[in-house]
Amino acid sequence: MSIVLVGMSYRCAPVSLLERATVSAEDRPKVAADLLTEPFISEALIVSTCNRTEFYVVCEGFHPTVEHIVDTISRYSGASVSELFPHLYVRYAESAVEHMLRVAAGLDSMVVGEQQIIGQIRDAYASATEDGTIGHGLHELAHRALRTGKRVHAETDIDDEGPSMVSFAVRQALDAMGVDNLDDRHALVVGAGAMASLASTHLGRLGASMTIANRTLGRAQNVASHAREVGVSADATDLSDLVTEMSRADIVVTATGALDPLVDTPMVDQALAVRAEQRHGDSSETSADLVICDLSLPRDVVCAPRPGVTVLNIDTMQKERRAALENESDVVKHNQGLPESAQPSVVSDDAAALARSIVAEELRSYVERIRSQDVVPTVKALRRRGADILRSELDRIDSRTPDLSEKERKEVHSAMKRVVDKLMHTPTVQLKKLAGHTDMTYSDAIRDLFGLDDVEYPSAAEGRPEPSVPQPDSSLTNYAVPMALPDPADPRSMGAIMGLRHDGSDVKKGHS
Repeated sequence: MSIVLVGMSYRCAPVSLLERATVSAEDRPKVAADLLTEPFISEALIVSTCNRTEFYVVCEGFHPTVEHIVDTISRYSGASVSELFPHLYVRYAESAVEHMLRVAAGLDSMVVGEQQIIGQIRDAYASATEDGTIGHGLHELAHRALRTGKRVHAETDIDDEGPSMVSFAVRQALDAMGVDNLDDRHALVVGAGAMASLASTHLGRLGASMTIANRTLGRAQNVASHAREVGVSADATDLSDLVTEMSRADIVVTATGALDPLVDTPMVDQALAVRAEQRHGDSSETSADLVICDLSLPRDVVCAPRPGVTVLNIDTMQKERRAALENESDVVKHNQGLPESAQPSVVSDDAAALARSIVAEELRSYVERIRSQDVVPTVKALRRRGADILRSELDRIDSRTPDLSEKERKEVHSAMKRVVDKLMHTPTVQLKKLAGHTDMTYSDAIRDLFGLDDVEYPSAAEGRPEPSVPQPDSSLTNYAVPMALPDPADPRSMGAIMGLRHDGSDVKKGHS
């Protein structure tokens, strides 16, 4: 069983396609269940944010799995496979694991180092756990990703080097308004989730008073209450009179999970009309009368261009981010063929390097742990093999030594059991250690497995023949390259060394 990832992100897909492929929290269980309809997929986890939609599965077949995931995305999004294909990336096995660790660390975010992705992965994991679409494989991966993200933010300055998604958007809004702060300005925050709460905190620090609007009034009141606790003037309302609330605002930030737009062109026109009537004759108006920051995907705001209105969304932030990357490195170096570790970063070199080293360390630890788990069946089979041999030999001794006293028989049994246990101890311990190493020969594996470094072998001169190595003739004609042996760190190969089947059963006994 292996992990496969199929996804798209702001790096390789336009916003118009990203929002079609976005999977809402309400739809996640259904889409994950659709992925599990094929017998070769046993687990599914969907991470869908404003910057990416990624499908992680545990599967048996790579090609049918990728085809099924792409077909599922196509059915759900309404985009054809040919439309999706140029914008998708696929990761397999360790590459898929590395990608998720980088995502959780904030290294793959539009704003490198932002912490919100950790909460988004945690929510996706909690949803999949509740819906029963993941098992041991993706549990291990999700826990490792969350651990990696926490370590990166605790042990590096990566989130001190760059802004969050919210602060990045608000900075663009301030630039559009031509101001450095929001003193004496009023903000409208639409939504009451984590992103909206973060937005209210950030806007409050910049000096704005605010109104929190949400479909559920109680949740809006909770966000407003938290804002007031830190000294921000804030009130709450529902969405029944969004036009009036927009007319009062200098800046509007939307961050909801709505599937359909909440704000359209007619609503903006109405808000501008009310606003003009309220502020008629005020010569202090800036050129940007109303700035709207849409942090949602699918978009909350669909508005035609209007004088005095600036709409900032994921698309505009994406373009701004690309420009920033280009200015920093003189050329945009992102290429889908580059390894994960080669992707450009805008945080300091030291912070990014330390973050990447943590990801690499956690990846190594994860791989070693998984490989150690993979050898458990072989370890059990090895011990069972020893127990079978012991039982057979004890029966043979009992049948041939009828004159032994009960005390003597127990002593013989105990001695033989100790011998078998001692013979089995080193191989079973070493087998787990060897699982994490792939750079050794069969000879090395056998010596390490049985702890033979202290055992002296006779030299060739003392009677041990030198190994025979096939030599090519001068023309290289009819030269057959010896068939490569399996990877000695493969638990199945270790089983072969011990005369065990791939499933851990005894070759000679034929049982498992």
